[in-house]
Parts: sequence; structure tokens; C-alpha cells
Amino acid sequence: MNVLSNKKLGIVVMITVQPSNPSADTPVSFTFTGGSPCPVTTQTIEGTEFIFEVRDSTENPCLGTPLPYTFTWNVGTLAAGDYQVTHIDPRMPTETQSFVVAQGTQTSPESIPATGLGATIVLAALLSLLAAKSLNRIKARDSR
Repeated sequence: MNVLSNKKLGIVVMITVQPSNPSADTPVSFTFTGGSPCPVTTQTIEGTEFIFEVRDSTENPCLGTPLPYTFTWNVGTLAAGDYQVTHIDPRMPTETQSFVVAQGTQTSPESIPATGLGATIVLAALLSLLAAKSLNRIKARDSR
């Protein structure tokens, strides 16, 4: 967890990555806790960087007093690798936290074992017998 503060505004921002040691098997989320006079936030992904931005807008201008917020961004499972999550607020220094997603433990399904030539011939013969039996039933039914 990274903690960032702006003493002038009395704001403390925390970025928490959950779980703290993610693997490729577990969903990942970020929680941003802090205070801002700006009500507009955006979330973007640029490569392996996740960006949470608090900003001013003409429709929702920043107020004078910071309002507390907690925002959770669920990003789901990620491939193993190195990532960054960044918090941007125009009144505070930009904060970036790096984290690593470990290789998962789930394995891909086993492939179907290949059969030898003999097994393939036996399977073909059994399928032919079943088809012939079904064909004989249809012929017998139609001749009635």
C-alpha cells in the first residue's frame, strides 16, 4: 500500500492492490482512498499501467473543500508480469505503485492422448458396425 499526502489540503491518498501478492489465477482490484474537491474520475489502461485520474471538468468543476472518497477498480485476472497503478490528481504529486502478478497454478487441460494405428482401426470397425446396424433397422422399418 502506498500512501501519498498533500498537507496543504489535508489530503491523504492510499492505493491498495488486492490481493497483495496476486497470481494469474486471482482477480485483482485497486482501492483508492483519499479526498478531492474534484468529483470526476477516469480509469484508463495503457499497456501494463492502470491509471486512475481525479480531474477538473467544465460540467463538474472542482469545489473548494476536498470530499472523501473510496473507489475500487476491479480489473479481473491479469497475465503474469510486472504492472503499475497510477493515481493522478492536479493538486497532488502523481503516485505510482508497482506490483507483480505471479505465474498461476491452474494448468491447461491435458491433451487427448493419441492412439496407435491398431486402436484407430478397431474404432473405425466399431463405428462401421454401428452404422450398418442402424441402416438395417431403417431398411426393415421402411419395408413394413
